[in-house]
Amino acid sequence: DNLLEWDTKYSLRMRASCCQGISFTPFSNVITFNTLISIEFKSKILTHKEGQLLLSYLPKGKESKVTLLYRGSDDGFGSSNFHEKCNGKGATVTIVLSDQFNHVFGGFTNLQWTSRNTYANDAGAFVYLLRSGKGDNPQKFTTKSGQEGYAIYDHSSYGPTFGKKIDNNIYVQMFFLLLFSYPFLL
Repeated sequence: DNLLEWDTKYSLRMRASCCQGISFTPFSNVITFNTLISIEFKSKILTHKEGQLLLSYLPKGKESKVTLLYRGSDDGFGSSNFHEKCNGKGATVTIVLSDQFNHVFGGFTNLQWTSRNTYANDAGAFVYLLRSGKGDNPQKFTTKSGQEGYAIYDHSSYGPTFGKKIDNNIYVQMFFLLLFSYPFLL
C-alpha cells in the first residue's frame, strides 16, 4: 500500500542512528517534495497543462489510466487503421490538432468502438476544446439530454465520430490524430 497520497506536498526531516537508538545524529534540514501525478498522455499535441485539464474531464479524473492505442501520424489516417487499433479496447479519448488554426479538441466515450455501423447510446460521452487559436477558453460539452442515443456514430467507414448527423453531410465528427484507451480502474 502507498503511504503517501498523490498530488500532495510533504515536508520531512531525518536523523540517523548508529546502534539501535543509542546514538542519534542531529535532525537534517527540512526537505520538501511533491508527489506528482505520474499519468501523462504520450502526446505530441498536448502541453502538460492541457493533459492535466483533459484528465480532469474524465470520469475517474487524475486517477485515470491512459494508454496510447493509435496515432494517425504513425498508424495511418484511414478508418480501417483506426478500427484495427481501437475496436474492442474500451472507453477512449480522442485528441485532435487542427494545424491550420492551432485548435486542440476531441471527444470521449465510455463505449468501445466495434464498427456496429450505427449510432450508440452513451450519456457520459462528451466533446471538448482544450486550445483555440482564436483565444476561446477550454470547455467541455456534455451530451444533450434526450440525445444520448446519438452520442457516437460507430461506423466501419468512419473514424471516431461524436454526435448526430445534422444535415446531409454535417456531423460533429472528430478526424483523429491520437486515440487513447481509458480503462476504468477497479
